[in-house]
Amino acid sequence: MRQVVMIMVFAAACVSSAWAVEPANRKSNPQVKAVLDYFYSLSGKTENRIVSGQFTEFGNGSNLKIMERIHDATGQWPALMGADYADFRRGSITTKVPNAAAIEYWRQGGLVHIMAHMYNPANPKGGGLRDKGVDIVDVLKEGTDTHKRWMEQLDLIADGLLELKAAGVVVLWRPFHEMNGGWFWWGAQKPESFIAVWRHMFDYYSNTKGLDNLLWVYGPNKGEKAAAYYAGDDFVDLVGLDAYTDFLDPEHIQGYAEVAALNKPFGFSEYGPHASSNPPGDYDYRKFLDGVKKNFPKTCYFMSWNGKWSLATNQFVKEMLSDPAVANRDELPKELFPAPKPGQNPVILPDAKKPVSGVPVEGNWKLAFEDNFDGDKLDSAKWIPGYEWGQTHNYNAYCDPANVLIEKGLLRLKVEDKPSHDKKYTSAVVTTYNKFSQKYGYFEGRFKVPMAKGFWPAFWMLPYPQHWPPEIDIFEMIKDDPKVYMTYHWSDGGHKSSGKNWTDKDFSYSGDFHTYGLLWEPDKIVWYIDGIERARFADAKAIVNEPMYLLINFGIDADWPGPCDATTPFPSYYECDWVRVYQRN
Repeated sequence: MRQVVMIMVFAAACVSSAWAVEPANRKSNPQVKAVLDYFYSLSGKTENRIVSGQFTEFGNGSNLKIMERIHDATGQWPALMGADYADFRRGSITTKVPNAAAIEYWRQGGLVHIMAHMYNPANPKGGGLRDKGVDIVDVLKEGTDTHKRWMEQLDLIADGLLELKAAGVVVLWRPFHEMNGGWFWWGAQKPESFIAVWRHMFDYYSNTKGLDNLLWVYGPNKGEKAAAYYAGDDFVDLVGLDAYTDFLDPEHIQGYAEVAALNKPFGFSEYGPHASSNPPGDYDYRKFLDGVKKNFPKTCYFMSWNGKWSLATNQFVKEMLSDPAVANRDELPKELFPAPKPGQNPVILPDAKKPVSGVPVEGNWKLAFEDNFDGDKLDSAKWIPGYEWGQTHNYNAYCDPANVLIEKGLLRLKVEDKPSHDKKYTSAVVTTYNKFSQKYGYFEGRFKVPMAKGFWPAFWMLPYPQHWPPEIDIFEMIKDDPKVYMTYHWSDGGHKSSGKNWTDKDFSYSGDFHTYGLLWEPDKIVWYIDGIERARFADAKAIVNEPMYLLINFGIDADWPGPCDATTPFPSYYECDWVRVYQRN
């Protein structure tokens, strides 16, 4: 996948029948050898031979909620959890929150896969995941700023992997994924240049950093040159292919023969149905398993991507995970997960629900407001299920408090095709009026937003005490328009407004959760999507300077989005994972 990616683990015939094989790093600890032996042992088995896996999330969004959803729906825990160290907000690396989820899953008897959407060290501004024209060999040129930034990034990642080592976790480490494609800065390079950089990382981590807890996973994308970037048997432990397609056959998944011939345990290092964007979420996962058995017999693991590609979203997942060929967490050998030795883990782990500051700008910030929507009802100390002025607004729906749901760690606002109080539809809203307001700061939330004719969901701010204008719309989405609208309203001898909209071919606000943030300071208002600046207003004279409160509402059937039609699905849900507000300390 392109910006976020999960590793699914499938087991079929893996490699040779003799599985006493040394890890690539000959200094690996005994548990690494045990896990590698396990993957080799899957070859030739008829049952429990395809390790199931699920990618969870990126960076500070990492948690085990998706694994819990899968278990609730199927009665099975995927054997492998995946996480990514990317901090898209800052264009950097973050490890604490992903590690907390990884350590917890390992201690529950599950395997761990870590990757990183690494930022471009040739870009002095940070970020640059999709920068073009980068010569990867430049990262090895000592004495350059690019090399310095590269080594700093390697050290950040190594610190996270060392924390996992201290906790006794064996890591399936998959760097530089999809290197044969041209969509990441490290992709489509000269093979000899790429191999030199892979081997440099391997040597630095294995020898200089002492990371003896890693199994190195080579994971190209399906297609051409799938084996061309392979660094060699002494630098790789497992291999895989990333594939996003409904069709598990050689025509749609090319490169299998070349990668499987490398004679390492093979899997689908990422899998998602449909394509690399906008999956409908209705895939029959039995087809995946059937195709693997028939056409990719060396498969011994898979990792499904998250969002609508995931095992938590699609159909017949219970039947697929219950197939005798699949190995879930409960089928993993218990001896792979020994109890921590005294003193083995001196690291104090963060609470996976507790945020590491996600503010994408430098400064000393403190958390002023947070709701992770745990429990089974709305926290009345933080929210009211209505507007300050009542239960209706400028759209054709009555906002019923009964349509505000707290389920499985999510706030879910429900819209129904049900008349109420002289309105055509029933919807929902929550606000922090008279509960929380703040002047200036960083405001953010993680949302999955439905897309359909007539819909108008929003996350916005109004002044406290109530009047209008001003108004800051952190985001609004309308009907089936893929754009995110970001707008500021103020008064200057009358109503004024300034706004911008944004979208991208690989972005879908309805296909997955995304983080939407707003930096509000005396001289500027800056909008962020997944930590990347997307809009800015900098007329200091016009910027609001009074406290504002938060609103999350599911609008429907109004002048701007237009009416619903026969394609509008009911009921529909507008979901929020969490909301956080920071203040400069």
